[in-house]
Amino acid sequence: MINLQQLKQLRKAHRYSCIQISNLLGFSSANAYWRKEKGLTELSANELLFLATLYDCPINELFTDTRSGSTSKEVL
Repeated sequence: MINLQQLKQLRKAHRYSCIQISNLLGFSSANAYWRKEKGLTELSANELLFLATLYDCPINELFTDTRSGSTSKEVL
C-alpha cells in the first residue's frame, strides 16, 4: 500500500508544491498530483519510480508494510 503521508512529507522536505510536482509529472491539471497524494486517484508505477528518484530515496520507502502498519524497510 502506498504511504501517502510519506509522499507528502518527502514533497515538503524537498520544498516542492503540489503544482510543481504536477508539472514535473506532466499533468495538465494543477491539482492532479494533489488528488493522487490524497488517495483520490491512484499513482502509477512510473509515477512512483519518478518520485523516488526525485526524492533520492528507495522506492520501498513509499510503501507501508501492511503487516505492521509501518513504512516498509525491505528491499522490493
